[in-house]
Amino acid sequence: MTRTNPATRPCGFPRSSKLWIALGVLALWCPALQAQSVPTTTLNTRQLGPLELVNGYPTAPTAQKLYDELDLQRATQAYLWA
Repeated sequence: MTRTNPATRPCGFPRSSKLWIALGVLALWCPALQAQSVPTTTLNTRQLGPLELVNGYPTAPTAQKLYDELDLQRATQAYLWA
């Protein structure tokens, strides 16, 4: 009686190789899983106006607006504490 390796199928490929091939084909076949949209959020504040966040991070104009506001707050505190 001939014993065969249980990890191989009659075609000769190991089961794990077929699994990796199937996963590779699935990854190439389904571009919707690869390309996800980037969420954009706009926060409306009364004093600063709209602040735009892309994927949770501020855009360049929003960051500049926040740094300007931070500078104003620090200057005000320095004046009051002097």
